[in-house]
Amino acid sequence: MATYAGRYSEHLQDRYGNGYRNAKVAVQTLAAAPVTLYADRDRTAYVPAAGLAANEIKADSRGNLRFFADPGNYQIVVTPVGGSTLGAFPVSVFPDPLEP
Repeated sequence: MATYAGRYSEHLQDRYGNGYRNAKVAVQTLAAAPVTLYADRDRTAYVPAAGLAANEIKADSRGNLRFFADPGNYQIVVTPVGGSTLGAFPVSVFPDPLEP
């Protein structure tokens, strides 16, 4: 296991460039199992906001998404506020560039 968690960040947007503000995002393995998320690269325990599962996060008010997880290939399942799930999208979390 790597010393540090990897960081993933992305701007979630629709085809017109509008950010998916406060969208709920579930992080899963490619087999749809929940992924352990961390609060930072030092693997501090992630405490989800009220109403979210341990593997869920919310995009910010501009649609920016950021999370820390062990390096690997995952999928994110995006659900906009007041909308239906958009689907599962593959993502890769790379090792921290400062990894010794």
